[in-house]
Amino acid sequence: MPSKLNDLGPCEKEIAVSVPAEDIVGALNKQYGELRKQIVLPGFRAGKVPRTVLEKRYGEQVRHEVYHDIVRGAVADALREHELEPVSEPEIDGADDHDHHELPNEGDLAFSFKVEVKPQFELPKYRGVQVNRKREPVTAEQVDEVIQRIAESHAEWLPVEEGGYEEGDLVQTTATISVGEHVLADEKGAVFLPEQEQLEGLAFPDARKIASESKVDDEVEVQLTVPDDHPEEALRGQETTGKLTIEGYKRRTSPAIDDSFAATVGKDDLAAFKTEVTKELEEEHDRLSDRQVVKDILDELIAHADIAIAAGPTERMVERQMGQRTMHFQMEEGLPPEEAKAKAEEEKGAITESIQRDTRAWLLVEAIAKKEKIFCLEDDVDQALADVAARHGAKPSAVREYYEQQGLIGEVRNEVVERKVCEFLLDQARIAEDVPEDGPAEEAGTEDA
Repeated sequence: MPSKLNDLGPCEKEIAVSVPAEDIVGALNKQYGELRKQIVLPGFRAGKVPRTVLEKRYGEQVRHEVYHDIVRGAVADALREHELEPVSEPEIDGADDHDHHELPNEGDLAFSFKVEVKPQFELPKYRGVQVNRKREPVTAEQVDEVIQRIAESHAEWLPVEEGGYEEGDLVQTTATISVGEHVLADEKGAVFLPEQEQLEGLAFPDARKIASESKVDDEVEVQLTVPDDHPEEALRGQETTGKLTIEGYKRRTSPAIDDSFAATVGKDDLAAFKTEVTKELEEEHDRLSDRQVVKDILDELIAHADIAIAAGPTERMVERQMGQRTMHFQMEEGLPPEEAKAKAEEEKGAITESIQRDTRAWLLVEAIAKKEKIFCLEDDVDQALADVAARHGAKPSAVREYYEQQGLIGEVRNEVVERKVCEFLLDQARIAEDVPEDGPAEEAGTEDA
């Protein structure tokens, strides 16, 4: 099936295709043969309906289906013939014109299509790239902050023995609440966190005021509203007055940070705990510095590579991220739709630049992987999915099943290849270490290969 390539640019090609008449006849014969097996018409035995009858009844539908089948096959063949990797759906010329969707009554079928493709580019020198690496030292304050967060995760709600309410306390009450004849709470022990402005599932807008102005043993009346999603439909939206007796408070209290606390988290003592946290922070700082080095290497390669980018995929990614940012401004900042959209528009330039940079970086990673024969093996996929399973406390088989159902295995393979290429670039780079204190920089990595 002959085709001719017309180069419209580094990322856009036009291909003219001619499908021989005999291929069209063969496709029509096959389609009518399949149709004859399925159609049952009065006066004809099964599978014996004449072709002329089928053409009269179903001819337009058959020719329409054959046209699309032939075009799909011809497009795929042309892309393989010219070794093109499309990044968007091919656009058939005259797609909006019905006449272009019909088979010719005789002769060949000629059509052309445009398609955006991955660009061809010359790889810059990627071995021995010179970059600086800055490792931030781990400070005692950072270690203390981590241990403090861990202590806070072990905090308990303890009764307040002295003093009154403080912001963040849990208020303990005895509550009596009814709406008409419906009793929702009768001398019932009830607790509320004022910041949540709720009591027994009812809206309690004065919760902060009541908590801060009352003391233990006070009896107070409170205004409550039944929410619109209350199980009793007849009560929804109704307002009522409740009676509360303040019984006391509980305060979330973190344990003292000492050897005893260290023992509760499985450490010999506080000193050993700090040593372990320090080591983990140093490893995290190393990962962050390595990540920055890889980013700097890729930015250096991008600066020395002429990599064109297809407009279509970039525009679609920008549009998607703009939509996400608009939604963020509406949901998180409470902006009206038009203001949220305008604020997102202010970020469009930065979003576009980031997407273009990431696209070029991935194209470089892909090209380096191909040249260096860096692959993702099945063992790599198994390990990646096992890591996901371990992080979420799930079975690897269940994770694999989910990823296969969602069509995410390809993304896993890409992530593995990207990681391997980044490790390769890091290993091949000439890295000068930025020492925080006064002193000469150290060079790491291999020599130019």
